[in-house]
Amino acid sequence: MKDIKNISIWDLDGTVIDSSHRYRSKSNGDIDLQFWLDSNTPENCKKDKLLPAIRTIRSDYADGTILLSARLEF
Repeated sequence: MKDIKNISIWDLDGTVIDSSHRYRSKSNGDIDLQFWLDSNTPENCKKDKLLPAIRTIRSDYADGTILLSARLEF
């Protein structure tokens, strides 16, 4: 097991992952949460694109940093 040097907490959507194709706003500007939940399928998640911050995550992980997110699946 690697020695833990640091712990990083990441918000993935919009920071590390472009999941905008699964997002929609209602006409009043609120998030369409039901659309988000319905769109959160394995098939749609595979369409997400990685953003440049992934380089930092990969580098930190290689250096022994533990990475945390609220995301249930990767």
